[in-house]
Amino acid sequence: SVQRIEANLAHLNKNLSRPTHGDLLAQVVLTWNHLRQALFGPVNAKAGQGAPTYELVDELAELLLQEAERLTSNLENGATVAPLQLLNVAGRQRMLLQRFVKYALLGMVGDSRLMLRSETGMAETRAAFEQALTYLNGLPLSSQDISAGLEAAGTGWLGLLADVAHAQRASGVERLGRLERLADGSEALLDVFEKLSSDYERSMQTLVGS
Repeated sequence: SVQRIEANLAHLNKNLSRPTHGDLLAQVVLTWNHLRQALFGPVNAKAGQGAPTYELVDELAELLLQEAERLTSNLENGATVAPLQLLNVAGRQRMLLQRFVKYALLGMVGDSRLMLRSETGMAETRAAFEQALTYLNGLPLSSQDISAGLEAAGTGWLGLLADVAHAQRASGVERLGRLERLADGSEALLDVFEKLSSDYERSMQTLVGS
C-alpha cells in the first residue's frame, strides 16, 4: 500500500500542472509524510498507551482522504471528458471498502474511547458505499464484464458485512481466525473493484473513441 501511494504521488507530481494543482498536491504529500511517520514510528504497547497512536493515525488518514478528494474534485471539474465522474465513483469504492474495514478493526482494539469513532465511521462509510453501488447498478453503461463485476461486488460486500459481524462477536483464537478471514475478504473485494474500475475505463474509452 505504501509503495502504491508513493508511486501514485510520483506520477501525479510528474504529470499535473503545478500552477493549477501544485498547492493541492503539495498538501497531500505533506500529510502523507506525517501519516507514514505515524504508521512506522515507535508504538508504546503498554496497556492504555496505544489508543492515542490509533487515534493519530486515524485522524491523519482522514485528513489525507479529504485532501486527496479535494484534489480529485479539482481534477474532475477541470476535465474535458465528462465521464470522469463515473470513473471516480467506481474507483472511490475501493477507498470506501478499505475505510469501512479500518473502522471495523478500530472498534476491535478494545478501547472504549475508540468505539464511537468506529461505529460512526462504519455507519457513514457503509451508507456512502451502498449509495454508490446502487448508482453504479443503475447506470445504462454496461457490458458482460461490468455486469459480472457488479454482481461479484454485491455478493462480496454482503460477505464482508457478515465477516465483520462474526469477528466482532468472537474472542480469543476464534477472533484471530475471523480477522484473517475479514482481511482476505476485503482484499478479494478490493480486487473486484480494481477490475471493475478498469472495465469502466475501457468502456468509456470505447465510447469516446480513444
